[in-house]
Amino acid sequence: MNPGIEKYEIKFDFDLKELTYTSHERIFLSGEWKDLKLDAVKISIDRITHNGKELKFETGNDYVLVKGNFKDNDVIDIDFHAKVSDTLMGLYFSKTKEGTMITTQFESNGARMAFPCVDHPAYKAVFSITAVIDKEYDAISNMPPKRVEVSDRKVIEFQDTPRMSTYLLYIGVGKFRYEYEKYRDIDLILASLKEIRSKYPLEIAKRSIEFYEKYFGIPYALPKMHLISVPEFGAGAMENWGAITFREVALMATENSGSLMKQNAAITIAHEIAHQWFGDLVTMKWWNDLWLNESFATFMSYKTVDSFSKQWDVFADFIRSETGGALRSDSLKNTHPIEVDVKDPDEISQIFDEISYGKGASILRMIEDYTGSEEFRKGIAKYLNDHKYGNAEGSDLWTAIEEVSGKPVKRVMEYWIKNPGYPVITVRKDGKKFRFTQDRFFLDGTRGEGKWPIPLTVITGSGKKSILMEDTAEVEDLIKVNANNSGFYRVAYDSESFATVMKNYDKLSNLDRWGIISDLYAFLISGRISVDDYLSRIKGFLDDADHLVVEEVSSQLTGLYLLKPESKKIAELASSYLRSQVARLGDKKKGEDDKISKLRGIVTQDLAMVDDAFAKDLSSSFSNLAADPDLALARSIAVAKTAGISELAKAANSYSDDEIRVRIIAAMGWCNITDLKSVFGLIDDGTIRKQDMLYVFSTMPSNPNGRDFFFSNIDRIVALMEHAFEGTGYTSRILENAIPYIGLSKYDEVKKKAEQIRKPSYSVGINKGLETLEIVRKLYNKL
Repeated sequence: MNPGIEKYEIKFDFDLKELTYTSHERIFLSGEWKDLKLDAVKISIDRITHNGKELKFETGNDYVLVKGNFKDNDVIDIDFHAKVSDTLMGLYFSKTKEGTMITTQFESNGARMAFPCVDHPAYKAVFSITAVIDKEYDAISNMPPKRVEVSDRKVIEFQDTPRMSTYLLYIGVGKFRYEYEKYRDIDLILASLKEIRSKYPLEIAKRSIEFYEKYFGIPYALPKMHLISVPEFGAGAMENWGAITFREVALMATENSGSLMKQNAAITIAHEIAHQWFGDLVTMKWWNDLWLNESFATFMSYKTVDSFSKQWDVFADFIRSETGGALRSDSLKNTHPIEVDVKDPDEISQIFDEISYGKGASILRMIEDYTGSEEFRKGIAKYLNDHKYGNAEGSDLWTAIEEVSGKPVKRVMEYWIKNPGYPVITVRKDGKKFRFTQDRFFLDGTRGEGKWPIPLTVITGSGKKSILMEDTAEVEDLIKVNANNSGFYRVAYDSESFATVMKNYDKLSNLDRWGIISDLYAFLISGRISVDDYLSRIKGFLDDADHLVVEEVSSQLTGLYLLKPESKKIAELASSYLRSQVARLGDKKKGEDDKISKLRGIVTQDLAMVDDAFAKDLSSSFSNLAADPDLALARSIAVAKTAGISELAKAANSYSDDEIRVRIIAAMGWCNITDLKSVFGLIDDGTIRKQDMLYVFSTMPSNPNGRDFFFSNIDRIVALMEHAFEGTGYTSRILENAIPYIGLSKYDEVKKKAEQIRKPSYSVGINKGLETLEIVRKLYNKL
């Protein structure tokens, strides 16, 4: 019988003044063990016994080794103590003006920072948790309390969990405020240190559970679900089974919040609740299938929100953020397959990226379109029923969908998940036919090898035509390739084919039009089309008022401006287009569509970046940001460029609401180089909280005046990020974003510095940043 863990019984006794804890742990073994090696980081082991007999053990930086032969049903007792961490990983604390909170973030390998365990997703076990705390505090875990005793201190013993992976365990301690709802017999509980202003998050949770129960045909497995607001949190949210944690901003949304916040909160909540089935009930065997959890929850969150809020047009956001981000990242040579061979824990954090989330989710959307939505749903339900309370691999899912649909899903999916990159389909008019060929698309313009089995869709005069394109294909009638942009590939039309597509403009959905514009930009960057060709073709979209089209065009023109602000033709086009959009949208109207409110915020902030005169005018409306939260970032950027950081810092301290605060902090990256020197002081005094540093460090390199400052302080920025966001991959993403900008004027210095600071935990970001720098340097010289 293979060795395993049957159960952990752990009692945590917290000292909330010293921020330490002592623990007694009982580990119930299954199978035969030759020595017991447990993962343990920054934990002091006091004593280990077996049947009352003290055992010898040795410890290293990340393990404790218990010597001996152990058999089925043996029980190991461990006494240990540790500090509550001051990072945002493991079992850590957050101090705010509302009080101290102890919370956990264990994905991917943070459980070992809280207690000795076999910290591996395939080693599922039952957890029996007890918390001993000061009596004025409360504690939350995955299950409801079984027993609560209060004397000098409070003892809360929780019910046993189902079998689950270590990374899904949750322990939280704080002076919580609560709001309650019921869905059937399930208790839905919103928990926060702050005053709770709305049941909006609980309403989203109810709708999400209802949707998933119907979609999967499997009831939610636990008696309760907490949505827990965490003041400082490295991740955006975490799917701990029955005790889901979120950044405060996600759970502060109300019916009156800005449209962007309401939508983002709904998608985030729906994403984490999808994991309660896909990830928690059925868990990947190892982190190489991380994408299976994340891409599925990403795809399903949009399906869920779309089911109860059509007015948001969330699949427009899906293809722009998830598909668009993944197409960009996956066109680099420094990409990776969806399924990654993960060996070292340092590698895990860096695959929580656009490939694992966005590409995986986009491939699932492509497969759903290929098999049919009902066959896809039945395949998912079969997979979950076959593997519930256990572990599975990606191939198990493809097998289930193939069995239900009768289509070669496994062969198609195996190619798409095991190979990096994606194809570009070249369309050439040849007499009366349109011929399709494929090669791998690289953003640096090189032509790659590869023959993807592509579930190709073509819009024709007689409707949608579907082809499984293995190498080449042809059609006699064409309106557009890639209907609704359901496929994860780009399409390069020759001039005659492009003219045919544009002639049928009014027959294309906004998703179709987005696909054409997105491809044009990629072809410009890669050198497949010239700057003049790009500008000529993009003009065909400038009068389109659809929110998705306007967002994409605005993003592209602003991006080109930020790359080369001194390019007169780009600056003039970007400014005139954005000014026309701001004028068209006008002032906010009572009861207007959320899509319009959100779009106004986007084009206004883009114009504030591009046009200094506009920013100066806009800065005068800074005083009441709460009046229109969708304009908060635009107005804050305007103030950053005109009044400076002291005004922003004062405003940040006056708003307790994260919806506004994080936008003010993000705008600080747009200050001048003198003001940027104050950023580190604002981090030290708590005006910029640890979790919010990434906002200002993300925007700083976009600001042409912030690039030299970022480069001069890169060591300090990396040190701050690495301490706060250990194990999350955020440092890697910050560097990936920054290097192409800061390297434009300091090419040799940035390349040298990148090698000096390189470490395994953010090496991927450095590689991608340096590759992108080479690409944008070529484009810079053409603009």
